[in-house]
Amino acid sequence: MVRKILNITSWVLVGIVAVLAVLLFGLKLFGFEVYTIISGSMEPTHPVGSVIYVQKVDARTLEKGDVITYKVAGEVVTHRIYEVVIDPENPEHIQFRTKGDANKDPDQSGDAGLIQPNNVIGKVAFGIPVLGYIAVFMQTSAGKFAAISLVCIAIALMIIPDILFPKKKEQKTDDKKEETEEENEDNKEVKSNE
Repeated sequence: MVRKILNITSWVLVGIVAVLAVLLFGLKLFGFEVYTIISGSMEPTHPVGSVIYVQKVDARTLEKGDVITYKVAGEVVTHRIYEVVIDPENPEHIQFRTKGDANKDPDQSGDAGLIQPNNVIGKVAFGIPVLGYIAVFMQTSAGKFAAISLVCIAIALMIIPDILFPKKKEQKTDDKKEETEEENEDNKEVKSNE
């Protein structure tokens, strides 16, 4: 019973570590950039402490209502497209006016409040609330120590049951081997007596 509990606990810990690794690092392999929401401007869609997954897109495919992540004045911002502004002299040239869901008015940062296509990092594909707190913690020394400790504990819990509670099947196998050897010796004796 104790062996089962230790095994289940170790697999749960391994599962938690694996899921966190995929969510915080693994999805980058599929072209997602991972960001943490640190202000309330996109609430309730993406509350503070959420992790968002941003996928690179062609800026010409963006539409009003899309949530985008972009750089402006040296900062990374995630807001919703409030308006797509097309240059009347050059229809190929588009710009974006953005607005946080929790804000009353459109953003006024950038060139007259407009975001250039080359400043757009990508479109937000989805977000996971609260995970950002874990992501921020994992970047601290204490967080790295906690992650390494969690992995070590999971490995220890996988090994300890084998040390404390050796498998009974192995003993049965050894007993069968001994019986077989005894039978072979008896058969040899019988043959030699004949």
